Amino acid sequence: MPGNGSELYIYYRLQPDALQALLPALREIQAALAADHGCRAALRRRRDDDTVMEIYSGLADPTALLVDLDARLDRIGFSRHLAADSGRHVERFECV
Repeated sequence: MPGNGSELYIYYRLQPDALQALLPALREIQAALAADHGCRAALRRRRDDDTVMEIYSGLADPTALLVDLDARLDRIGFSRHLAADSGRHVERFECV
């Protein structure tokens, strides 16, 4: 439906077993972002490896959410948990 905002899909690979350590903080961050930015947030894991996807939908200002998310991830030292050959990839989609 037109006008329902943007969606962000952010995916990355983590070091083995890092998700279990990060999960409480990631859930807390997503809950805060959903409240602060008036969006919906979800977290998914690929079934057969350590790839994780964060989904944010119904965004009026995706850039503001990304700035906020980056700051929150920096505070928890998120980047040290990424797999050696991985980085965060951001895809933005608009409702049509």
